[in-house]
Amino acid sequence: MELIPDAHVGQCTIGTAASGRRTPTIVGGARATGSAGRHRAVRWLRRAPILTALALVVVATGVAWIRLPTDALGAIWADDAQPFLSEAWANGPWASVFTPYAGYLHVVPRIVTALTVQFLPLDLAAFGLAAGSCIVAGITAGLVFVCSGAVLPWAPARVAVALITVMAPLLPVQVLGNPTNLHWFAVWLTPWLLLARPKGRGTTVVFFLAALLAALTEPQVLLFVPLIFVPPYRRRRFLVMAGTLIGGIVQIVVSVIAPRVISGDIDLGFVSVLRGWLFYAVLRLWVPSDGTAADMIVGSGWWVAVVALLPFVAAAVVVVLRGTAATRLLLVALTAASIGTFATPYLVNKGGGSDYADYSRWEGYDLIVSLTQDPIAIFAAHRYAVAPQMFLLATLPLAAYALWRSGRRRMTVAPLVVLGVVFGMAFLGNHPSDRDGSPDWADDVATARAACAALPEDTALTWESFPQGWSVTFTCAQIDAGYPRS
Repeated sequence: MELIPDAHVGQCTIGTAASGRRTPTIVGGARATGSAGRHRAVRWLRRAPILTALALVVVATGVAWIRLPTDALGAIWADDAQPFLSEAWANGPWASVFTPYAGYLHVVPRIVTALTVQFLPLDLAAFGLAAGSCIVAGITAGLVFVCSGAVLPWAPARVAVALITVMAPLLPVQVLGNPTNLHWFAVWLTPWLLLARPKGRGTTVVFFLAALLAALTEPQVLLFVPLIFVPPYRRRRFLVMAGTLIGGIVQIVVSVIAPRVISGDIDLGFVSVLRGWLFYAVLRLWVPSDGTAADMIVGSGWWVAVVALLPFVAAAVVVVLRGTAATRLLLVALTAASIGTFATPYLVNKGGGSDYADYSRWEGYDLIVSLTQDPIAIFAAHRYAVAPQMFLLATLPLAAYALWRSGRRRMTVAPLVVLGVVFGMAFLGNHPSDRDGSPDWADDVATARAACAALPEDTALTWESFPQGWSVTFTCAQIDAGYPRS
């Protein structure tokens, strides 16, 4: 006897036909019309994961572009100008892909830069870097959707997790649209790659290359090596893991040969790390500006940030009570990743000049003021908190899946609504960006080209980029030609 599940209400009954055989009889037909479309969509997501992933790549790339601050569309940010763009222009597009910088390799950012230099004139470099970075974000979202199927079989939860890639609230502040910060997408993608179960040779190759490129872009991916020991142990999974390990070993060697210079000089403790994480990874999920969030803490105390954490605590409780062993393990991994990926760069760089345990510094804090009066104060934490926000948000779809699997399907809407609220506030809210007021790259190139009209070709011109203290240098020959030397 085969039971035919009701496509509309998720249940069936057993009836008796005239012949005496027991036959399934679908009940709840009155509700069929209103829910048929929804169930057809879910079935399509489940049966066509590759097509869904490709659609998500397109949608996520568009969302990333739309969320870019207006000034960021025409600006080149920090390391993107010097050394990435200037080295690619001076040495040839691909000559610097494996050149260490700041103590490690940045392969994916340099590939995006190389493609920009290869195919676009100097005037359009800002556009090329921004577009290429958004495409990488979109590809990351598609990969997260496919990889997460190993631990989140429910398609709506996988779509929600994939969209986190481009919807985390702090993304537009520093990270979206510039190659310099693409390594945070590598951090977000890696645990999903290590948990994935590739089903074919082509998928295995794609996952291996993605894991390798992620590791060759950000050494922090080594934090997720313990996930290698999570069963099942299959040959194709080991190949993907090999990509992470090979890239990670290369990064370790690079860090020894060309060590990072640490700018911070503060001895930080647990309280500073915890407060920094609560402020940026938690409270800033709900509050659109640093100044407003700081005023809330100064006026009401740190319990405000603790209250902001409660929805995620509730999600964790749901997963513990209703989830499987696999979802509970994923919950532990996501929680540890959220805290660990904030603490690691913060501690390694000794806070970059910021100690969140110093309560007096919060009063009257404002992002723009800090950038103009004290350029390194609390400045770096925006990018440090992007991946932590992503991992924290991922606990909500995980809770929704736990409820769906345990049969409490009407309750699945609650964590997804919370996630939708965060997405809505992030998309519609006015989040001040570190790139507001940055100079227009095309205008700077036009000014330099005009100046070169009366100068020898070998004259080197230097102009300021953004933020303050960064600059870029090109020769008049490069500026006049518009393309790099072959």
